[in-house]
Amino acid sequence: WNFIYGIIAKTAGCRVVRTIHNNFQYKGLTGFKLKWQRRLLRFIGVQHVAISKAVSENEIVFYKNESIVVNNWLSKSKFDSLELISRRDARALFAVPDNVFVITVIGNCSQIKNHSLLLNSLPEIFKKHNDVLLLHAGSGAAELEEKQLVKKLAITEKVKFLGNVSNIPALLKCSDLFVMPSLHEGFSIAVLEALYCGLPCALSSRPGLVGLDGEFSSVYYFELDANKCAAALSDIIENYADINLVETIEHNRNVVQHDYTPEAGCIKYASIYHQE
Repeated sequence: WNFIYGIIAKTAGCRVVRTIHNNFQYKGLTGFKLKWQRRLLRFIGVQHVAISKAVSENEIVFYKNESIVVNNWLSKSKFDSLELISRRDARALFAVPDNVFVITVIGNCSQIKNHSLLLNSLPEIFKKHNDVLLLHAGSGAAELEEKQLVKKLAITEKVKFLGNVSNIPALLKCSDLFVMPSLHEGFSIAVLEALYCGLPCALSSRPGLVGLDGEFSSVYYFELDANKCAAALSDIIENYADINLVETIEHNRNVVQHDYTPEAGCIKYASIYHQE
């Protein structure tokens, strides 16, 4: 529909900026169609924007489509309450004991989010670390399937399904490690929020997630394999005391405040839109 909207808007004399939000990797007839749609839109003056460097590079590889990068962003004001709530109060809010190591995953229950990989890695982690708990925030089509998998793996007592959570700052405040096992992302706001809060992040080495360690502190990667995921997370847990959490949050917030704010994004969009 972006193609049709773009044609109509340009015919009406409008300036058009179209944002690409994910690493779309269509091949065959669909890929051919999308490549030529993008080419025609560029020809009539539509400017394409990618929400991350990874998305921009993906557009070149799959569709020969040039785009300008305007990073996804988060609103810092959402986290004004982060310093007002204590870790103990945050844990009390989610009924989490003080003495457990909390792994948190946030995202809708879908095939792309790939929560099953993380869940399948947990039994091996629990064998080595009995004081670990997973908080699962999100719901969706695969939610029942994920709950059934947890029951099958006999780890029900170690996994808390929270459903949709509105108080994300409190959830991150009570967490020790953020994990995202997605098959691919465009640029994850959930990861950006976790990084802003200073949480170490373990991410799948997939498009849209790979490369964040070049900008942010305490970012780790694992392959799409349950055993390798378990090994990576266990290693982080075992060496957690070596992570300087104070430096991590200071560094990550500086990066966010420079490149990942609504103000920075709006200035770039306005500049692109007003280009002749």
